[in-house]
Amino acid sequence: MAKKQSNTPITDVIKNIIDPEKDFNDNVKLLVEAFDSGVFVGHTVGELQQYFGKYYTAFLRTIHLR
Repeated sequence: MAKKQSNTPITDVIKNIIDPEKDFNDNVKLLVEAFDSGVFVGHTVGELQQYFGKYYTAFLRTIHLR
């Protein structure tokens, strides 16, 4: 079964997820929840590094610890 991908650029998706009003940890939680819900279908965890920037290490640690 093929994975369904969005036509929205990944950078726009991430900009819509990250909330500048929230603190760092809350934004990491939002990224993890988005990952779990399949928002980043078609992208590997490694491919997301270039898009997540400063959030990537905390995101990866959270995913790994589960």
